[in-house]
Amino acid sequence: MRREADELVDALRVLAQTLRDGARTSAELLDRIEAVLAQRRDGVTHSEIVRRSPGPLVVELLSEHGARLQEAGSRVRRAEARALRAEGATMTEIARLFGVSPQRISELLRV
Repeated sequence: MRREADELVDALRVLAQTLRDGARTSAELLDRIEAVLAQRRDGVTHSEIVRRSPGPLVVELLSEHGARLQEAGSRVRRAEARALRAEGATMTEIARLFGVSPQRISELLRV
């Protein structure tokens, strides 16, 4: 049981850091979006905006942020399922709590 609880604590810490990093990414995304909108108001074409972009495009930042959040969230789901199982919860109970099928919980526990 202790290992599962530690795994969950570690996963939650990673998720918290991912969210903190995500807040910075969100701020950067908002700045980029505002810049694109301002350029579009000035009549600049999308092609020109992309060519002039000083760094990653909005879609790139968004994809990277989504992938990091998905990875951290998956880690929490697996760890929480293991912790609940170690405490005696059935696959059906965990599935109901997570809003997924028992088969999905079985997959989470195998990884």
